[in-house]
Amino acid sequence: MSKHPRVKEAKARWLALTIALPVIAYGAYLVAEGYAPATHTRFGYTQPLFGNDARGYGLIVMLTGCLPLLLLCRTSRQALLFGISLGVVLLIAIFALVYS
Repeated sequence: MSKHPRVKEAKARWLALTIALPVIAYGAYLVAEGYAPATHTRFGYTQPLFGNDARGYGLIVMLTGCLPLLLLCRTSRQALLFGISLGVVLLIAIFALVYS
């Protein structure tokens, strides 16, 4: 293990990008296609989503995929503002999809 904080910081940022980009891309794919395939969860089989339901799910996946990008903020103030704004937008999207 490296003892230099810059190397650890670079590795953490690289890991955050490798987590965030595929999740955001998957969410964008769901929005573009309007189809989310069926999956098996611990609660059982879930039906596939079509149309606006799949697009809403894709939007939620895209916003959730932005969470690891908090590690790219240089100051704690930037991370705080980005985290609060992302959380507010995520809550608005969830409530708008549930109650529409």
